[in-house]
Amino acid sequence: MIRSTLVLLLLLTGCAAGQTPGSSPPSPSKGDPVPVTVEKTGGFAGVTEKITIDESGKWTKGQASGRLTVEKSQQLQELAANPKLAAEATQTRPQTQCRDAFEYSVTAGKTTVRYVDCSTDGPLPETASKIVELVNEAIS
Repeated sequence: MIRSTLVLLLLLTGCAAGQTPGSSPPSPSKGDPVPVTVEKTGGFAGVTEKITIDESGKWTKGQASGRLTVEKSQQLQELAANPKLAAEATQTRPQTQCRDAFEYSVTAGKTTVRYVDCSTDGPLPETASKIVELVNEAIS
């Protein structure tokens, strides 16, 4: 009787964990989609632009709005979930040497990366600049 109870307890414990003996663990999810905002300021004319894309791919830029294609929305969410973006957010960038350069702020969920698009300042943050490029391409 005790042995039967022990076997039953072990089987139930395995079921509670969501696995059966010999099965592989569930694959990790990429996470929930997050809103993404790209802000561009500065330049010779003092530009101020803000593009917001919600979790479903719907975007707004001033009075204009639209929806990203499924492919572009998936690409954007992959970049937003990329751990490199979070690492870029913690990096300190040098003070810019450029005048009239564009400054970008890229926010994906709770992560924000700010940088100046100036070639003499060194390399741009790779993931954040890919997000800017993808968003600008997708909505134009």
